[in-house]
Amino acid sequence: VINSSINARNISVQYATHDASRKALEIEQERLLKMMEKAETVEEMIAVEKRLTEVERELNDEKTELSAMDRDVGFSTIYISLQEVFEYSDSVVEVSYGEKLRRAFGRACEGFVTFWQDLILFIVEVFPFLIMLGVIIALIIRGIRRGRRRRLERAVRMEEERRKAMQGGAAWTAGRPFSAPEKGAGHAPDPGQTKAGTGSPEIISGRDDQINAEQNSEKSDEADG
Repeated sequence: VINSSINARNISVQYATHDASRKALEIEQERLLKMMEKAETVEEMIAVEKRLTEVERELNDEKTELSAMDRDVGFSTIYISLQEVFEYSDSVVEVSYGEKLRRAFGRACEGFVTFWQDLILFIVEVFPFLIMLGVIIALIIRGIRRGRRRRLERAVRMEEERRKAMQGGAAWTAGRPFSAPEKGAGHAPDPGQTKAGTGSPEIISGRDDQINAEQNSEKSDEADG
């Protein structure tokens, strides 16, 4: 044995304190039991029963602590550390600085190899969970991209329908007369009024385009909904 050490802890004072507390609680317990027998009302019985319960709990704690101390006294805890001796010698051999560096480098290499071995084992153990996590993330990204694409397509359709509606309104405005002719004899009918009154193809075409654009917009909104 190259080195040994013994440590002891004195628990005499703690043991005496717990033992005195145990004796006091036992005496109080006996008095409470006598008071319980002499109680005449329900209130007195309830009060005595409540205190008796507290005393019994404290008494059990003290007994448990004393039992633990008895075990510690009866059994000693021994810590042993072993280190291999390559060559035994009665004299203490001082290790050179170069030897310390060599040993430190060897421990570092062993720690490096152990780290990578543990890391590989950890990756193998969690590999199925990593696959599930990757699939979930891929589905989330795909859903986000699909939602963006749908919103973009909807915006493009609405812009096209708005342009068509504006073109149809412009064509309908171009076919309307700017001023109504005065009624009376000797005035020739205005060409613009004649076209508006008879249902000009240009005016009808403009209204049809506007109606078709509104219907297409309602259909696209229902499809997106």
